Amino acid sequence: MLKKYKNIVKKDFFFALGGMEKNKNLKWIIKVAKRYPKKLFLLAGPPIDKTNVIDENITLENISNIMHLGYISDEEIGYFMKNCKAFIFPSLYEGFGIPPLEALYFGAKVICSNSTCLPEIYKDCVIYINPYDYEINLDKLINTKVEDSKCLFEIYSWENSAKSLLKLIYNLANKDM
Repeated sequence: MLKKYKNIVKKDFFFALGGMEKNKNLKWIIKVAKRYPKKLFLLAGPPIDKTNVIDENITLENISNIMHLGYISDEEIGYFMKNCKAFIFPSLYEGFGIPPLEALYFGAKVICSNSTCLPEIYKDCVIYINPYDYEINLDKLINTKVEDSKCLFEIYSWENSAKSLLKLIYNLANKDM
């Protein structure tokens, strides 16, 4: 599978997926990657160009350990989530943050920002980072113990979402009567 990525060794890379907006905090990944030149970081998402500049002083140029994959298929996303050393989600703010949940589903360790709603959603099932701290010890961080993520899938399932929505609809319908 994924012959075009045959040089990428399983469990020997960090993976990030998402847009290039400033709130996604690609700056954190770039700064950490620069501090760890022997570690590989894969980024999937839209191309990085002048329309979505991360920071005037930060680019992917001359960073040999970051590979920007561009848009990739769902199959490729699943493969990288299953086989990464950790999924990285250093977002500055989120409404929910679905990619870490997907990564947990595929069995990935998740390094996640401790900002906004993320700790409330992901509880003790991910490794938290301060999204403004670039001086982390990545080797120590990756060995942090976390809780089993199965509890999250009991909370955040399509079935539970449908039940909650149906209950809300019934409640709203009964109020209007």
